[in-house]
Amino acid sequence: MRGIARVLTAECVELYALMLQASPLERREVAQRLRALEPALGEAAGPLGLHAWWDVAEPVQERFPGLLDEMK
Repeated sequence: MRGIARVLTAECVELYALMLQASPLERREVAQRLRALEPALGEAAGPLGLHAWWDVAEPVQERFPGLLDEMK
């Protein structure tokens, strides 16, 4: 399971990098993809997976307040 969690975490980081360059419309699409990874990481690695997701989500929330909340 660790390998899966590592791949998902890497995808979260890639999505964050993409989000920094995206237009507002594209940013919403990327945010949806990032939000969809939260349960997958939780399932793959439990609390550590969720912690890894939040390591990426927190900077997103700081830079784009409320964006991930809209995706719930």
